[in-house]
Amino acid sequence: MLALLVNPDVTTAWTWADLLVSERIPCEITPSGADALSHARSLTYDVILAAPCLGDMSAITLAERSARLSRPVPLVIWGDRIAPDLITRVFASDVTDFCNGAAHIAEVVARLQIATSRVEKPTTDIRMLKVGSTINLKTGDVTIGEKTGRLTPKEAAILDALIQGGGRVLSKQEILNAAYGHLDQPELKIVDVFVSKIRKALGGPAMIETVWGRGYRFNGEWA
Repeated sequence: MLALLVNPDVTTAWTWADLLVSERIPCEITPSGADALSHARSLTYDVILAAPCLGDMSAITLAERSARLSRPVPLVIWGDRIAPDLITRVFASDVTDFCNGAAHIAEVVARLQIATSRVEKPTTDIRMLKVGSTINLKTGDVTIGEKTGRLTPKEAAILDALIQGGGRVLSKQEILNAAYGHLDQPELKIVDVFVSKIRKALGGPAMIETVWGRGYRFNGEWA
């Protein structure tokens, strides 16, 4: 499970992160709803854990917008003094669940697990290129015409993030996040190595464009 933490209070956000990491849940931190949506569009998160008020929007608004993404992400609210009227609005919104700020981390983890279990799972890990090539993101197997190849789990995670980006340029840091999550990460230059290997497996550089000074963008068309 990879969680996206959304909280404008940096101190609280890092406290959340430390608690989740202690429960072996990797996570990323962002301070605003707009940033959270940007991250959720480009990377594959399993759940969003948000404070009730994010400064630029409410957690309920973030939940409504994240539910309309091409890959919807469940959202759980975690915060102190959740007012009764907010709870009523939560039940009528796209928020998956909520828990009081005083909740024990075990309860929070349980609610996150329940939230992710409610999401409809993809029926297949296979992505099909319209010209007939396929990639199995679970096994890493690549078929390009009559040729076959294989991606490592990290290479498959990076390719999936690029595909989920929907044509948006992903920075090298975003690509590393897709491969390593909250774990210790190598230097950014390793991204060039990963992309080179993915391009080789895909039969050439055409599907992954280098945008100098910014990062990489996927140019293929996937079903």
